[in-house]
Amino acid sequence: MLRDRNEPYSPSSETRFFPPNSRNTPARMDTREQLLGGGPQRKPSSSSSRSVPPPYDDPSNPLSGDKGEQAGKTQEIQKAVQETIGIMQENINKVTERQERLDALQDKSDQLQARSALFRSSATATRRKMWLKDMKWKIILIVVILFILAGIIGGAVKGTQH
Repeated sequence: MLRDRNEPYSPSSETRFFPPNSRNTPARMDTREQLLGGGPQRKPSSSSSRSVPPPYDDPSNPLSGDKGEQAGKTQEIQKAVQETIGIMQENINKVTERQERLDALQDKSDQLQARSALFRSSATATRRKMWLKDMKWKIILIVVILFILAGIIGGAVKGTQH
């Protein structure tokens, strides 16, 4: 929905600047809405016996109410802001720590991948060596069996000729 440039901005009840979570209590949301200019909407009452104009009767207006009330509200707002700053600083610290852990995990992953490539190449070389050694023994065994057979056949042939 577009608004006219001459029209002042006021957030609708559907617009939220802070996502709802466990930290967003109704009182806190009211304070945030008052800070952002979307304080509680009051309907004008039918009785016109008031001497104060409606804008000065609005609790979100800093000109309304008692000075002590204003100081209390200011302290509440400052407390909420400080609390929010503390939470955000904790979140930033957590994000930084998480990034450090992710970087360390990425380094370990890269090292593991390099080691696995080295292991694969050395395993392939070892498998080839073992295959050649196995084939060498098979060839030696076949040659020995052939010599034995040749000796038996040769001895049988000489024995039948005499």
